[in-house]
Amino acid sequence: KNYIGLFFFTLILATFAYGQDGAIKGKIVDKATGESIPFANVVVNRGGKLSGGATTDFDGYYTVKPLSPGKYDVIVTYIGYKTIKMVDVIVTPDAITFQDLNMASAAEELDVVLALEPMDARAATDWTFLIDLEQALEVVDRRSHPSLKMALDTYHWGSDEKLYSLLPDLVPHLDIVHLGDCTFTPSRDHERCLLGAGNVPLQSMIAALSEHGYDATYDIRLMGEDIEIADDERVLRDSCQFVEQMLRSCYSV
Repeated sequence: KNYIGLFFFTLILATFAYGQDGAIKGKIVDKATGESIPFANVVVNRGGKLSGGATTDFDGYYTVKPLSPGKYDVIVTYIGYKTIKMVDVIVTPDAITFQDLNMASAAEELDVVLALEPMDARAATDWTFLIDLEQALEVVDRRSHPSLKMALDTYHWGSDEKLYSLLPDLVPHLDIVHLGDCTFTPSRDHERCLLGAGNVPLQSMIAALSEHGYDATYDIRLMGEDIEIADDERVLRDSCQFVEQMLRSCYSV
């Protein structure tokens, strides 16, 4: 009987002790857009030691349990976002402490714009998974973040007639246009030629961009064997003169 009594007494104590545990629960969202952030890492420390952790689900929710009563530090990390640390989050016995958090993108904090650059499928190997203009536009539209834009390289899309029909939707998201030319179709080696010496309709592309209100940055992108063996000063001079003439023609400046 004494053993039986001791067993029940121990069981009661264990049940009572377990009932004293609490939990931290909440949702992680993007500070700028309010969209949930899935797969963010949530770590809970107490006195500098790990007490628990979790990963947010598809809807941005997380739960860390069981946690004994006390004060905890909650640390949230996610690639591309600024780390959040909340100190002295109080957990009370047999209760849930709700802690929703807003994460700011690292780009936003540093005033940096990230630009997605889709490429022709024939040249995208080892570079990017974005091989379609509409696909890239959908990604940017879905995230709808002020620090997320697009980059357009004429080398990849000079022969794509679909580009012109997409410009009304594309231009508001464009942050930079890379000017590139080639005599052959785009390839994984990205072999290019001097601007104006290839088949890319640079003049009509820039004119169309201007017509749809693009007024951001243009830059010159040169690479490949023909460029490497050419005289650097001549390449730079001729390229700049060529672009300046086109911009003056298309933008009336």
